[in-house]
Amino acid sequence: SSINQNAPNRTFPQTWYLGLYGQDAWKVRRNLTVSYGLRWEPAFPSQLRQNVNTHFDMTGFLNGIVSKQFVNAPPGIYFPGDPLFGPNGSASINKNWKQFAPRLGIVWDPTGNGSTVIRAGYGIFYDQTSAELYAQIGQGPPWGGKVTVNTPAGGIANPYSTFPGGDPFPFNFSSATTFPAGGTFQSFNADTKYPYVQQWNVGIQKQLGKDWLASASYLGNEVTHIYGQREIN
Repeated sequence: SSINQNAPNRTFPQTWYLGLYGQDAWKVRRNLTVSYGLRWEPAFPSQLRQNVNTHFDMTGFLNGIVSKQFVNAPPGIYFPGDPLFGPNGSASINKNWKQFAPRLGIVWDPTGNGSTVIRAGYGIFYDQTSAELYAQIGQGPPWGGKVTVNTPAGGIANPYSTFPGGDPFPFNFSSATTFPAGGTFQSFNADTKYPYVQQWNVGIQKQLGKDWLASASYLGNEVTHIYGQREIN
């Protein structure tokens, strides 16, 4: 019912990472210990080497502003070097310096005789972007010229029989590269948030007699800002 095709291409994401943390443990009383910490993990978006990147700007599209890097690009599609490309000159997502991840844990012996212990913990943990997120950028025009033909008139044997401009392959890359109809573009929202997970647990252990131990635990987690995509067209 459809065919996708693109030329060979390469995508080289490069990411700088920085993480700093501090932690401490405080014996509040003989039977109560609290551990706590804070991790600072700013988000630096991946830079795509060789300037292989694409950014869509709806305002530029509506106003008919075209790229100066690729003269045949449709309005609203921009590339590194264009004034409307987007954040950071060559990245797809804005930096975020405010990613702080606290952690807290307690160990409490309520009876003071070592026969019962209650443990609880909570923490926030941030995710990193993976190379997979950027895979489609290098596939699309102008880098790899990827096109999608839905219900081709000539079937899979001759999918470009009625395609505007004819068969776009073999694909030739240059500043004057043709942007075929049905091109597949990937663009990031510049304000994309990095996913993070909250994890928490509570556990109770009780000694029964000399040789028995009863234990019960509750474990929970919640993920926020899961990556997703939507079709703008």
